[in-house]
Amino acid sequence: MKEVGRPIPPPSVELAEGYSGKWQLRAPKSLHRRRAKRAKCEGVSLDTLAVTLLAEGLSGRTAHER
Repeated sequence: MKEVGRPIPPPSVELAEGYSGKWQLRAPKSLHRRRAKRAKCEGVSLDTLAVTLLAEGLSGRTAHER
C-alpha cells in the first residue's frame, strides 16, 4: 500500500474485541482422516484446507443466508 501511496488502514474494531482467527474444531475420525489425506495430496496444511473449504462453501450463499 505504501509503495502505491495509499494509506494503511488501522486494524478493525473486531480484532481489538478478541477475535484471533483461531478456534478448535472436533470432527469424526473418518472425516479427519479423509481431509488430512486430501490436504497432504494438495500440499497444504489441514487448517488451510479446512478454511478454504469453508470459504468456498460460504461464497455460494447470499448475504441473507449469512
